[in-house]
Amino acid sequence: MYRNSRACAVYGSTITGYAQHTNTGYAHPCMWTGPSHTFTDLFVASRMQFGYAYATDGTLVGGSVIYKNTSTYHATIWNGTAASALDLNPAGYTTSEIVGMIPGIQMGYVKRAGFGEEAALWRGTPESLHIIAPEGVISSKLYDSDGTRFVGFVRSTGWASAAIWWGEDAATIEDIGALVKGAESTWAVDISSEPNGDIVVAGNAIFSTPVQITRGVVWRWSPLRHAKPEE
Repeated sequence: MYRNSRACAVYGSTITGYAQHTNTGYAHPCMWTGPSHTFTDLFVASRMQFGYAYATDGTLVGGSVIYKNTSTYHATIWNGTAASALDLNPAGYTTSEIVGMIPGIQMGYVKRAGFGEEAALWRGTPESLHIIAPEGVISSKLYDSDGTRFVGFVRSTGWASAAIWWGEDAATIEDIGALVKGAESTWAVDISSEPNGDIVVAGNAIFSTPVQITRGVVWRWSPLRHAKPEE
């Protein structure tokens, strides 16, 4: 029934991803749960064209779906079954995706016609949308949170720059990509709070000299908020 599959995220005993259907070739959002990795196809043939499950908080699954009546991705969450699919795309926006989750918060971006992506988060409903994209950037996106802080990227020119938001307000943003000397593009995808109080952010950077190469990057803040990128 499926020719390819990919896992995208894990939280506890829940794994999310997608599987390519053999007959149609389209991607189906899916999840694997429990010690035996029980497979569940989250695709609803009557409602959806195709979709992906990128994230989970251990209970809910999040991702993006192109529905029968849409031509762009809509942020979607599931609660264990295909029938539970809930479209989180808010009114007035053409596109949205969920790419990261923690319990109670879904993260990604929304997009209006004629505008770039805007970093956004939800709390389980379309109406809960909260945009924390700063003014003056072409695009931005959220990937992860430790419950207080958020990480992702902003793009003011042709290249992305890793960013951390110290709270749920656009004004709290800090460009941390600028700390990676020689990098042309950076983005942050994971954040954790260590037992000693340190804040650790992981991401990637693209360098073009002497040849183009992508490297993993770690930013670390002590309780005094001293930042130091580590390759």
